[in-house]
Amino acid sequence: MDKQELIEYCLSFPNVCVEYPYGPQYTALKYSPTRRIFAVVYERENRLCIELIIDYCDTDEEFGDIIPAHLMYKEGWSAVVIGGDVRKKDLLYFIRQSQRTTPSRGGIKDCPYKGRNTGCA
Repeated sequence: MDKQELIEYCLSFPNVCVEYPYGPQYTALKYSPTRRIFAVVYERENRLCIELIIDYCDTDEEFGDIIPAHLMYKEGWSAVVIGGDVRKKDLLYFIRQSQRTTPSRGGIKDCPYKGRNTGCA
């Protein structure tokens, strides 16, 4: 998938909008009623990445191209390197899960991964 395909897939969910809160190189996909981010698409070292709310501990043994990330220093975020060992169907599943996991109200305290050790020590 390329950057535009990722963005279009994220926008296919209801009540999703695009913003650029970290500059033009970072495309943030937000659940518009609460303005909560569920995905950030960007390029790093000439590789396309998407940060999602998925549990790194559940994916680290199966996928080498999913690494821990901390969007705005919040827990529960992982970066997926596009074009690596993550199959398209798995990537689409992770995006759906991140969108569903996004707190609809309250705040990050509603996130099921809050407080988990994303380093999998």
